[in-house]
Amino acid sequence: MEEDKDRTKPDFGEESDIDPDVVSADAKRMYVEGIRRMTPEAKIKIASDISELTRKLTRAGIRQRNPGISEEEIERELWRIIDESRGSVFIRNKNAKPA
Repeated sequence: MEEDKDRTKPDFGEESDIDPDVVSADAKRMYVEGIRRMTPEAKIKIASDISELTRKLTRAGIRQRNPGISEEEIERELWRIIDESRGSVFIRNKNAKPA
């Protein structure tokens, strides 16, 4: 039986002398420094790209779970999921096009 491992830290193998706490701290520091050096426009571009990728993946998941679903139904379900994730009580007009 495999012993319980801490899966919150990377496993570099038994022979490694790499300390996952140090690597994680360094990686976080480098990430934060990189974000701080970015222009506001670059940050917005990254956020926009992540948002679009999330919508594409969500559409693909809806399509996979609902074979034969129309594109209109996919969009309606996508925005239902988005509204629900925001805790929104807003009901989108079924004829409205997403912004």
